[in-house]
Amino acid sequence: MTDVNPNKYDHRDLERASESDSWVMHFITHQKENVENATKMMETVLTWRKGFGINGWLLLLSVWMLLSMPGRISSWPDVEMNH
Repeated sequence: MTDVNPNKYDHRDLERASESDSWVMHFITHQKENVENATKMMETVLTWRKGFGINGWLLLLSVWMLLSMPGRISSWPDVEMNH
């Protein structure tokens, strides 16, 4: 990517981009192997994800899904860890 300013993109997305060839290939394949267009698309997506706060939403969604699962903890202990 041309601009890897850590304040412009979420650090989790930058890690994913640097560690996941398949994620990067998704952009390249989508742009019919035009690397310049794929780079622009990836920069747009990463900027949107940071601006929308998508990583924070995904964390909240994961916690909600975990708590909604059958068999989850039905009652949380109080501060003193007493039921």
